[in-house]
Amino acid sequence: MRKVRETEINGRRLTLNELTVAEIYNRLERLGSSLLDVMFDGRLPLDLVCASAGIEENELEVWPPSEIEKLIGEVEKANPHCARLCRNLAAAGEKALAPTATGKDCAGPAGP
Repeated sequence: MRKVRETEINGRRLTLNELTVAEIYNRLERLGSSLLDVMFDGRLPLDLVCASAGIEENELEVWPPSEIEKLIGEVEKANPHCARLCRNLAAAGEKALAPTATGKDCAGPAGP
């Protein structure tokens, strides 16, 4: 049975649902499609947050960032496995892009 969390954020009563593995996989294919994701880097992608909360991402455009931050936190509590997956993916990406011990990065040599 899915976890369900009730919360009130930005004056709105929301029911947050735990996402299934299939829902997470399908939505991660669109990862990085939102500028709002850049604002909240290192957190759950907003597409997943909205899927859990049953709201459309464009609704968040009129929310203050502090309220979006609360929403992300509540969705992370309802979806701890998904939150861990996203943190692990972000860490793997950072590691892949990190400079090597030789001082060269993945982009190759800087020039002549």
